[in-house]
Amino acid sequence: MALARTVLSSRRLSEVSPRALCHTLVARRLRTHPLCPGVRSRERGLRCSPASNELAQLGLSSEDLARVKDVIAKTEATGISESIRVLVTYSGSASAASKLVRNWPNLLTCQLPSWIEFLTAFGLNKAQVQHVLCQTPEALIEGDLVRAGESLLVFRRLGMDNYQAAQLVTYYPQLLGKEERELRELLSLLSRYQTGVDAVESLTDVRQG
Repeated sequence: MALARTVLSSRRLSEVSPRALCHTLVARRLRTHPLCPGVRSRERGLRCSPASNELAQLGLSSEDLARVKDVIAKTEATGISESIRVLVTYSGSASAASKLVRNWPNLLTCQLPSWIEFLTAFGLNKAQVQHVLCQTPEALIEGDLVRAGESLLVFRRLGMDNYQAAQLVTYYPQLLGKEERELRELLSLLSRYQTGVDAVESLTDVRQG
């Protein structure tokens, strides 16, 4: 280190041997290179320790924990700790969240906090969000927030109020992200054959179209 400071701060590099200069620059570059074990361990510690603590609280088996961590590592997702906290809150319990993570580990890498914020802002209450999470988690994993917002505009054009649209999304979250033409076709079918859901039964405009 003393040599490194001498070399890199020297005003007269000609006083330093070429060999010493090369060794110093290479060593400095390696210490900050992403592939350097020290750098990897530091970054991994900063990025993963909080998530590891949160995951431990779910009571996953060592095998499930390793599998979930592998999924997270492959996606390079961030905000895992917040996703776990949100999942526990809206799934109803740590045990429910644990079951979801075991079966759908990508729930932690699909921008879950943003999805929850989107759904609640749209009008879904906690029980409705829980229904979506526990019954159709793949709708969030495979979905896209931008396209989901576009779907909501279609619901508005069909004359749905907030209650109707929230009810529809609760039972059919897969509709979020569909193209408008496909969405209208699916809603038309639902309005003909599905009963017991107010939002579907009210879609007279779709049936007439």
